[in-house]
Amino acid sequence: MRKKQYNIILVFLLMFCLFFLNKGYSKQGKSSYILGVKAAKSGNLGFAYMYFRDFLRNFPESELAKDALFALGEYYFAINDNSDAVRYFNQFVEDYPECKTKIFALGYLMEIARKEGEHNLLKKLEKELVVFQKLSFLFRDFKEYTYVSPLSKKYKVVY
Repeated sequence: MRKKQYNIILVFLLMFCLFFLNKGYSKQGKSSYILGVKAAKSGNLGFAYMYFRDFLRNFPESELAKDALFALGEYYFAINDNSDAVRYFNQFVEDYPECKTKIFALGYLMEIARKEGEHNLLKKLEKELVVFQKLSFLFRDFKEYTYVSPLSKKYKVVY
């Protein structure tokens, strides 16, 4: 009987420790994300990039991961590294196909395709945008999307 009680207490303590340990990692992850936002607001895009990149590496399942991923695409677009910007925005569109922010990632991809003269890709992205728009019009005559990115950029689209 004693061994059974010991095992129950041991399991309870283990679960208790795991719960608080995970909570600690969550706070640490959120603080690195917040440091990235603060760095972006102060104009230190390089530091913001490093914080968001590290955040994604350490906490890819976080609810903030999609925003950090979008911020990495924005960063590369801002420094005119179109190939990496495309990589991150494509990953965003693929990983979060139902997210309302997808429309802004598609906008960046369309702008890069336009700049690089990739007319076929631009037409493909325009079609994807139209499909996304049609899905959002199912219940309304118009749709408005707004988004403030971790790099403090404000976006707004009204259909």
